[in-house]
Amino acid sequence: DVYKRQIEPTLSLLRKKYPERCWGESDFSRVPQGSFSLVVCADVIEHIVDPDDLLYFISRIDFQTCVMSTPDRDTLNNPSGPPRNPSHLREWSFTEFRSYIGKHFQVMDHFHCREPGYKSQLIVFSKTTR
Repeated sequence: DVYKRQIEPTLSLLRKKYPERCWGESDFSRVPQGSFSLVVCADVIEHIVDPDDLLYFISRIDFQTCVMSTPDRDTLNNPSGPPRNPSHLREWSFTEFRSYIGKHFQVMDHFHCREPGYKSQLIVFSKTTR
């Protein structure tokens, strides 16, 4: 199963290395219970078949702030073609990503982090007050 190959062996390694922490996986059917000050979704959204499913899942979590990262398509040396990374299903430009997240959440900040050869974009958001 493709999902398991992408999650393992990382999840097992994290559970072994940091057993005092809670490491979970979700198919989006089980929403974490409790209230969270911070949710981090690092370089995940570009791998999801339907990113709306991920955003809906996040919207169901009781959180104050979410930080999400994804590569900036315009800095990947192939801005007009399909993703070069075969595990990326979708990539966004800086402007597209802010617009997309802003349709679902209240964007608090959005900036670049330089990676070797490209820039990641980080967006910080909270639940909308609409």
